[in-house]
Order: sequence, then C-alpha cells, then structure tokens
Amino acid sequence: MKKMIFSLAAIVLVAGCNNDSKKEKTHMTQVSKSPEWSHSTNIYEVNIRQYTPEGTFNAFVKELPRLKEMGVQTIWFMFITSIV
Repeated sequence: MKKMIFSLAAIVLVAGCNNDSKKEKTHMTQVSKSPEWSHSTNIYEVNIRQYTPEGTFNAFVKELPRLKEMGVQTIWFMFITSIV
C-alpha cells in the first residue's frame, strides 16, 4: 500500500513538471527588461527629505543646475511618503 501511494505521488509530481514554467520565466524576463534609454544614461538617486535641510522639493529644485553641471541626466526619486 505504501509503495502504491509513493508511486502515485511520484507520478503526480513528475506530471506537474511541464514546460509551462519555461514560458513563465520568459514572460517575467520580458516584463522586467530595462528600457533601452536606461543603458546609456547615468542615474542619480535622490531622497528629498534628506537631500536638503528643508527636505522639500522647492529646496531641491535649487540644486538642479549643480546636478546638471555634474552630468546627471536622470533623477530617480526614492519613495515619497508623508507623515500625517
């Protein structure tokens, strides 16, 4: 009886392993593929709350010319949260 249950479990396990997982991996790769422009730019990450003493967008805007002089082409903003 134990051999029959083990054999049945093995058959179910093997039958469950099909090539659909290969299709799923391909789909995930396509979804998470980086856009072409991101391969030829530099990205500067900014945490607005900690970038300036004020921690505001208005204070950060004053820094944009300096970042441009440094050659920054793309700005990546960290998560923006608010405390209420």
